Amino acid sequence: MKRTSNLLLIVALLGTVAWSAAVPDWSAGSAHDIKAIGAYLMADDVSTAGLAALETALPGQAVACTAGVAGPYGCDDVDLLGLVPLAGLGGALGNDSWGWTSADGQEIAIMGTGRSTAFVDVTDPTTPTVIAQLPNAGGDRDEPDGALWRDVKVNNDHAYIVSERGGGLQIVDLNALVELPADPTRVIAADATWTGGSGAYALDGFHNLVINEETDTAFLVGVDAFNGRGMFIVDIADPLAPAFSGRFDHGLTVHDAQCTIYRGPDTDYNGSYAHGDADGDPSNGTQAELCFTFDEDEINIVDVTDNAQPRIINTLDYVNRNGAGTVGTDNGVTGFYAHQGWLSRNHDFLIWGDELDELNTRVGALTGGTTTYWVELADLDAKDAEGSFNGADVTAYAHDTLATDHNLYVVDDLIFQANYTAGLRVLRYTEDGLRNGELEEVGYFDVDPGVDAPGFSGAWNVYPFFDSGTIVVSTLDEGLFVLDFTGDDG
Repeated sequence: MKRTSNLLLIVALLGTVAWSAAVPDWSAGSAHDIKAIGAYLMADDVSTAGLAALETALPGQAVACTAGVAGPYGCDDVDLLGLVPLAGLGGALGNDSWGWTSADGQEIAIMGTGRSTAFVDVTDPTTPTVIAQLPNAGGDRDEPDGALWRDVKVNNDHAYIVSERGGGLQIVDLNALVELPADPTRVIAADATWTGGSGAYALDGFHNLVINEETDTAFLVGVDAFNGRGMFIVDIADPLAPAFSGRFDHGLTVHDAQCTIYRGPDTDYNGSYAHGDADGDPSNGTQAELCFTFDEDEINIVDVTDNAQPRIINTLDYVNRNGAGTVGTDNGVTGFYAHQGWLSRNHDFLIWGDELDELNTRVGALTGGTTTYWVELADLDAKDAEGSFNGADVTAYAHDTLATDHNLYVVDDLIFQANYTAGLRVLRYTEDGLRNGELEEVGYFDVDPGVDAPGFSGAWNVYPFFDSGTIVVSTLDEGLFVLDFTGDDG
């Protein structure tokens, strides 16, 4: 394996450059990015061995997780159903993924790569089939391996796709797409592309995309034209004709967010009273639309009920709680990069990951572990003397792995995490357990076998929301995994 021998080099690079800083091109065709370098150095593509294992399975059957392995992959209570290698998805490195279910139950996985977005039918999860590919819209801004970052979400049967490399917001009508016979070589065009119009808000490249399906609202974050600051709020009720509806700008980069109708315990925002008025008539209560934004140095709770006038309700100041903190100290733990997170099922906890803590001083000589954070949200307005959440309110949970964590999502009492070299991790929580600092790992699937170390290869994203229970995991270096969690679903 070449991974461990190159780990110190990756750590050294990360000590001198920012998370998305440009670094020299190491070889013809490599992406100009630290994550790409990490994937190239740390990754040994074993998808061929994974496909060979699938070929030995009976038709329609999974490669079962038996005695801790499924083919070449380490596992616990997660079976391998299918795998589409990167070559079948458009080539270059993989990145984000999402999913969509048609009215008649057809399940489609959507995965980004450096050069395209692939649409994969996983209705029969043991025979995932590529329907078509949508090329990157970045044009001459593409690097040799395309756009490392691509993000996709779905609303009203349409896929919305963004990239830092430009090209605007691509929109694909998924109902029309699935009428096409599957053809992995088919290249389609977007049904529409939106760049915000002209003038002050002419937009092009975006790092990320958040959608609240309940309000038909998209939140574009990491907008290149504005140095990544804030969120651009877009009405997508008319799927092919987005309309600008507001902007949130607090002077910081918003890396990711969850935007939702709030249903948590705080009566000021959950509809118990008229929104914004604790003395209002309960019969006229309005639930607030809130965004929980992950802003590198801060986490903010933003009220976007009125898109034209978003306002910050509260802030967890990541910098002020930094320092010598370690797990168990009063000031929480050292934070480096507030990356992404999700609300618990009852909206009473916010759970998130930090993408750089495992690679920085808290971990030191790799003696720490993958860390998941959370804070209880009983009172969204609660502030300390400095006007924000106190770092002591944050709980940090250290896993048994060392890998860098990336994206996580919550389904009922399960947390599904895509943790780079540690692969898919499935954790069970209870509200009382979170208050006591407890999580329970109940399953995993190691898409990057042979290494457990901080760095950027392996699992980028997990989509755990299909009603069938099928789970898809997109990876930087292997492809699209189709998996089944076989443990107790609670």
